[in-house]
Amino acid sequence: VVEPGKLMNPPHVHAAEEEIFVILEGSGSLLLYPSARAGGEIEEFPVQVGSTIARPAGTQRAHALRAGDDGLTLLAFGTRDPNDIVYYPRSGKISFRGVGVIGRLVQVDYWDGED
Repeated sequence: VVEPGKLMNPPHVHAAEEEIFVILEGSGSLLLYPSARAGGEIEEFPVQVGSTIARPAGTQRAHALRAGDDGLTLLAFGTRDPNDIVYYPRSGKISFRGVGVIGRLVQVDYWDGED
């Protein structure tokens, strides 16, 4: 259950875990963040009762669900892969699930330091 106007969880993208969400009550928005490498704008898509959202692993696009004015009740399913790595674009955190470590890395260009 997500309170009106709140995020279900911080925007994040999985390297190895697939997630599926089924909206049971209320409405809201699916937020898709651009890839850290490609850039772009955050996209927003409406969700409502009956909406089913699949977020495959390795898309490089973080996602979050935000509840509308009437709140949001949903089921969330995930594969819980122990080798998953999760990136949180707003905070720059990385979670290494298998070893239980969360930290921050500095984002650099592919050719940084290679000249």
